[in-house]
Amino acid sequence: MLLLGFADYRDDFDDANTGIGMGGVEVILVTPNLDELEIDTSEIDSHVVIHDMIPSASTPPWDCSQLDTFMSALVSDNVIEDSESSGWWIAELDVSDAISRLVISDHPMPVKIDISGRRSWNSKQIFEELEMLYKRTIAGQSGEFLASHLTSTSTPGIAVILAKDVKQLNRPDLKLLHDALIKSDGEGWRPTTPIRTGLMHFLIGKMN
Repeated sequence: MLLLGFADYRDDFDDANTGIGMGGVEVILVTPNLDELEIDTSEIDSHVVIHDMIPSASTPPWDCSQLDTFMSALVSDNVIEDSESSGWWIAELDVSDAISRLVISDHPMPVKIDISGRRSWNSKQIFEELEMLYKRTIAGQSGEFLASHLTSTSTPGIAVILAKDVKQLNRPDLKLLHDALIKSDGEGWRPTTPIRTGLMHFLIGKMN
């Protein structure tokens, strides 16, 4: 049984059995990472925690306040103040693919699995990518293209980060995810969706 988000998952058909636990059925709860929220996992076999996902629709609890702030700044033609923080951004497509692969596995899932991107992106990189996509989209809607809109800029480069520095950036532990996916289909955790594609899906969702 796959449960998504923070809904009140209860069985109200039987007053004597109001929990979500079901004998012989693996119960998997998938939620975004919210440090301030304590989650009762007593009836959950596995808790999948999603970090820094780029959503295609900004609807709770899957919305992203930082990306929403970036979007508001672009619409208002403002400059972001925070350009130094980093995130382990991951496209929604890669998250859904990983969950699908975990669910169809013949092996039981670990009690807790963290999902995030493998590489760190700083806020400035993400904002610049979103800004480029936003300006290009607005130009396409108005038909007022400039040479800069039509020039295909490369995806921002990512500097090599030493292993000792990765720990300092507090990346979620992806070992359990990687090992579980290897057991599932032998492929492990290798996100394939470009960051630009993930941000384009986010932008489409916001503008619709």
